Amino acid sequence: MGQDYYLQPPRTQLFYTILGHISTIFGTCQMKWWGPEYKISKWLAWLYFLQRLSVGTFGKVVCLSQSVFMALNFNTLSSSVLIVILTITPVGYLVAVKAETAKLKSYEKVMKAFMDKIHIYNCYVRNKDSEYVKTKVKQVEFLSRFTTWFLTFFLYICWSAWMLQPTLYNIRNIDAILNKTQDFQYYIYLWTPLEYHHNLRNYLIIHTVCVYLGVTAITVIITFDCLNMIIVYHIVGHIYILKHNFRTKLADDFTDEKAKEFLVDTIKYHSFIITTFKDVQNAFGINVAANYLQKFIEDGLCLYQMMKGDMENFVKYGLMLVIYLGSLIMLSVVLEEIKRQNSDLSEVVYSIPWQRMSVSNQKTVMLLLFRTQPDLEFRAACGMKAGVQPALSIIKSMFSYYVMIKSR
Repeated sequence: MGQDYYLQPPRTQLFYTILGHISTIFGTCQMKWWGPEYKISKWLAWLYFLQRLSVGTFGKVVCLSQSVFMALNFNTLSSSVLIVILTITPVGYLVAVKAETAKLKSYEKVMKAFMDKIHIYNCYVRNKDSEYVKTKVKQVEFLSRFTTWFLTFFLYICWSAWMLQPTLYNIRNIDAILNKTQDFQYYIYLWTPLEYHHNLRNYLIIHTVCVYLGVTAITVIITFDCLNMIIVYHIVGHIYILKHNFRTKLADDFTDEKAKEFLVDTIKYHSFIITTFKDVQNAFGINVAANYLQKFIEDGLCLYQMMKGDMENFVKYGLMLVIYLGSLIMLSVVLEEIKRQNSDLSEVVYSIPWQRMSVSNQKTVMLLLFRTQPDLEFRAACGMKAGVQPALSIIKSMFSYYVMIKSR
């Protein structure tokens, strides 16, 4: 598949069709928000609805069940089981946050605007002769796919490791477990009325539930975070194109009419970028804050378990740490890129030949200079700063927590 495929309308691209279906199934988006072109049959829509309903219901129930299990059994839990609970329970809460965030009106607003406004293809349609715009479209689409494949590959590999480790242990020690000298192991511990520590039938029931919950949780994280980063990629692409327009659109022999037309179009484009940025901040601010908080809590614990455990723990927690740090760095860098690209926008505006414009156009340039002064710094929920510096602080705290836990 050549890169010119990226220049096709997004609704015709298989990538967005698959992402739309999976996001609809797991409740992080709805295909109808992307336009009437995404039609599904009534029976399929009904199945999608049931799955979305279960995601919303199970998210709250599982978080409550995990917390109740830990509260009731805290004094009798082995250290290995407690570590598993402390590692997995925050993930459950993170998934619940994403599932609930996807129900917000601000989130729906951004998703509805994605295909026809936010997607950089809409800029390409108006500038098909521009090689620069064409290049930016290809870069954004490539990054969107790379992010999706990265998260999908590592998250499912990590989930497989977490699922297989207790499963293989249970198979190897089935006789001892049925004789009640050992317990069945899980990667999700839930409070239920069933006795599933030694009963094989109940174990199979709970294990099946855990597999379903694991697949659901992983897919919710992948789709929601991918949509988050994909939309931010497009905002960054728009800022690049805006700066390129300032540098190239005005020819040396421009007239006042041409200058006025350019300035009016540019103000509209810049207003669109600012409005979209604020909408995205409102839609994804809770998700970014939840991601930062979860990684702040868990990274040190994962590093400690990876360094002190056997090979199984090294693989299991090592993969989790790669995902946590990788997704943290990717999200933080792209959010920082918005701020970085916007930081010199006023200088780019000032560099246009405003001295040769009419007084009215010069006043418009002054207005544009004023509008481009404020920083575009992404603020997550509760005013939390997002970007490279907060990510570095989380990574530093990871090593601090590791040293603290190791010394105990």
